[in-house]
Amino acid sequence: MTSKIGASVLSGLLLAALPLASPVAKPLPERSLVMGMVIHLGEREEIVATGEAGLFGSLRASGISEEEITDGSVAVAMIYCCSGKFSRTTMLYFYVPAELALAEGDVVEIELGRGPTRKQRKQGDRGTLNRASRVRDSFEQPTGACRWDPENDALWMRVIYCDWMLGEGWLQRGGLDKHWYRPPRDD
Repeated sequence: MTSKIGASVLSGLLLAALPLASPVAKPLPERSLVMGMVIHLGEREEIVATGEAGLFGSLRASGISEEEITDGSVAVAMIYCCSGKFSRTTMLYFYVPAELALAEGDVVEIELGRGPTRKQRKQGDRGTLNRASRVRDSFEQPTGACRWDPENDALWMRVIYCDWMLGEGWLQRGGLDKHWYRPPRDD
């Protein structure tokens, strides 16, 4: 099923790596982990339609063959819940490896890629892709470990918090760009 928000976002201009696309965000380092709720799984047809200058070209430039680009190989996640312009402008696009099955509504851990600087882009560097690393809570079989925080449905700009985060070295970024992330590790 294709969500209207996800489809319109995916078929627009997509960049290779969009680390939290907030206008106030300081980008996190490459390979940092963030949490997101899957709101759209891209269909192969819409991915290919972005062309060599768009997402399709970025996937191929990163070594992903055209045959590997299938329905669901790109997804869109919501980082902030649940309404308002901010939750749309901070959506995160990411590559989904074939061995990882996602569904809309899953809470997924996303390893951030690197967006190229203007100079790198002029030199043909497209950056590196954001990638799903694992599903942390399934929409179909929720564990209850992850939730939107604060737990008040009347609020927006809520972020995903999971009970295990502190024990796994996740940190909370404060200020206007509040969210949980895990810095890159060498392991």
